[in-house]
Amino acid sequence: MRNRDKFAHIPADKPLSPKMQLFVEAYFANDYNATEAARIAGYSGDNHNKMGHELLSKPHIQAAIQKRAQEKIREISLTEEYVIRKLVKTIEKAEQDNNLSAVLRGIELAAKNLGMLRDKVEHTGKDGEAIKYEDVANEAADFARSISRIATRGGKGENPLKLVPGSSGET
Repeated sequence: MRNRDKFAHIPADKPLSPKMQLFVEAYFANDYNATEAARIAGYSGDNHNKMGHELLSKPHIQAAIQKRAQEKIREISLTEEYVIRKLVKTIEKAEQDNNLSAVLRGIELAAKNLGMLRDKVEHTGKDGEAIKYEDVANEAADFARSISRIATRGGKGENPLKLVPGSSGET
């Protein structure tokens, strides 16, 4: 006979014993591990695995686990909602007090919560490699030399600079 059939006669609204209540709490606290929950709840015997499975088969324990899961969902939802509501009130109060740094900080926290800001942006060089300082320094030096050559030529040469009317070189 399967455990589900064996315990089908137990009403789902039957009150739990203190040990069963402890099992339900330990079940959630230990990542839904029925074996560990049975051990923590104090069930005796060498086979906590079997006891955990048996407890999960009882309708009133299943109902208690469902109820606790719904409570946890409400707790999480209320917490997030509370934090956002409190943050908005705090920002509004800081605005009334003309505390601009607090307003800015509050907006920053709200934006982070909404995923609008990124904490870290990583830049990479060619093919995803790290950017090498020496390469950047050499490219900057090459650019500076090119600008210097153009300035020395006075805009004349193979790629002459065109002076814009009204600039310092032409009237």
